[in-house]
Amino acid sequence: MADQIAIEQREAAHAVEIAANPRLWQIPKVLASGFAEARAHIERSGAAVEGMPFARYLGIDWDKMAGQGVLAQIGEFVFSRQAMRSGLFCSRPLSSEGNAIATTVPAGRYVTTYHRGAYHKVGDTYRRIVAWARENGVSLADSSLEHYIDDPTTMAMDEVRTQIWIAVRDE
Repeated sequence: MADQIAIEQREAAHAVEIAANPRLWQIPKVLASGFAEARAHIERSGAAVEGMPFARYLGIDWDKMAGQGVLAQIGEFVFSRQAMRSGLFCSRPLSSEGNAIATTVPAGRYVTTYHRGAYHKVGDTYRRIVAWARENGVSLADSSLEHYIDDPTTMAMDEVRTQIWIAVRDE
């Protein structure tokens, strides 16, 4: 059974992010190093890490994503780059230093749902979100945040949950 898609009001959250622009196949390695770097910055600053890590993807073309066939997806995977940030939420506002960008994930209305299972199938969940948004007259901002709920090193991949947040664009 698919997880429900809904609009939620989210509070602002302090975070530290590490920016990157990897090829899609490089994302897992970039995430791991970014999470470690963000954690080190938070700990050096005397703040606490709050919860599991997240990835924020920037500059997404939802129409393009929704219409891509398998061959186009493979081409994207091999050749394109994705502006993104690896991040961790933290207990208080911090200062930026080096690659560590202290930020606040803004409060607001977000379309949310859960992706369950292997990460390579997350595109199916995004296509479901885009279809839902179109059917419900909801305009999506051009970025998404994937908040990892479960640790894939401690449970079966088909059970791992990732919560997806996409800001609602008020037009």
